Amino acid sequence: MCRLILFQQGATKWDKEGRLRGRLDVPLSPQGEAAVTEAAREISTLAPQVIYHGPDRAGTETAQVLAEHTSAALRRLDLLAEMGLGLWEGLLVEEVKHRHRRVYRQWREDPERVSPPEGETLSQVVERARRATDTVCGRHQGETVAVVAPPLLAAAFRSLLVKEDLAALMQERVVGGCWRLYEV
Repeated sequence: MCRLILFQQGATKWDKEGRLRGRLDVPLSPQGEAAVTEAAREISTLAPQVIYHGPDRAGTETAQVLAEHTSAALRRLDLLAEMGLGLWEGLLVEEVKHRHRRVYRQWREDPERVSPPEGETLSQVVERARRATDTVCGRHQGETVAVVAPPLLAAAFRSLLVKEDLAALMQERVVGGCWRLYEV
């Protein structure tokens, strides 16, 4: 068994603006860093040995703040990249609603059947979350580890780990820096 702390990346300026980040590299906002710092103090008692993060800047910065409070080692895992949003990346949600009205509406109503233009499908994201879970927990049986995940990938992890409805999880507005502990 592996104790897995699923830690959602801290918020960025783009999150507050309603801009879709996808895989674009954006730093944490000061508010995002403050929220991560507060949550890092909470999980420090769980004493994770390793913190895994994806290739993007917000994930790396989130992991670094966690490491400062836990003394855990950092490891990059490219499987922890955010969902590729294709042509929507960098756009405001309102711009996407206007430019890709029908596809955006379909994606919000049934995200498992429609993907952003030139983006990743949800089944691909869920499969990456499954492979990341297998990789991390396979390496750390009997240990506590933290996985820093961007918002849409975090929803995919939650749907796998507790069998929650992925479409409903994607509709939630979860604040960056929240975390949950799972035994996998």
